[in-house]
Amino acid sequence: MFLALDKDMNGTLNKQELREYADGTLTDIFIERGRGHLTTADIHSLFRDVHQKWMEGGNYELFIEDVRDEIWDMVKPLDPLSDLLGCKQGGTVASMLIDVRCLWSHDNRGNLLQEEEEPEEE
Repeated sequence: MFLALDKDMNGTLNKQELREYADGTLTDIFIERGRGHLTTADIHSLFRDVHQKWMEGGNYELFIEDVRDEIWDMVKPLDPLSDLLGCKQGGTVASMLIDVRCLWSHDNRGNLLQEEEEPEEE
């Protein structure tokens, strides 16, 4: 996937190449920023764009406070400025805040697991 996105074949993805990842579901604020840790303000800023794409997709209302609380429950930081690199849920948290499809998958994980467990009818 990386090689397909790296149009100029320079070994890195520029902002335009990154915008093409996952059919354009990454948010602009993510593409323009990033520093390795999150604050509550970052979650609000990042989630704004994801929330907008979420609503444009015809999904039900999500509240930032609920998403923020779920993120802190997953990360369990001693200090909200803690680096996500050491957290086993860091990838999930980052994807929820930058990609609307990942947020949808996470929010609907219970339904998705149930569908996988149900036997197919013949």
